[in-house]
Amino acid sequence: MATKTDPFITISDSVKKQLGEIVSLNATVKEREATISELTAKNAQLKISLDKANREISSLKTTSSELSSKNDELAGQLEQANAGIAALQSEIEELNNKLAEQKRQE
Repeated sequence: MATKTDPFITISDSVKKQLGEIVSLNATVKEREATISELTAKNAQLKISLDKANREISSLKTTSSELSSKNDELAGQLEQANAGIAALQSEIEELNNKLAEQKRQE
């Protein structure tokens, strides 16, 4: 004859098993909540860093634009100065030629 299992023991064993699973799931939930909290804090710090980097990039773009404009301005001034130097060199050469001509005539 088969032995009958006491239903109270079966229910008790089932409840113990389910309680163990609940305790395990609660521990997992707490671990996940801690992980989420850590990740949220890291995310906030990264957002602060990103915002700071974006402000620095914006500032650098402004500086770069200003320097580019100044460079263009200086390039124009250099071109004018070189043209002035070339004109003065031509004038000096003319004067030297006139002076040499006068010395030959003397």
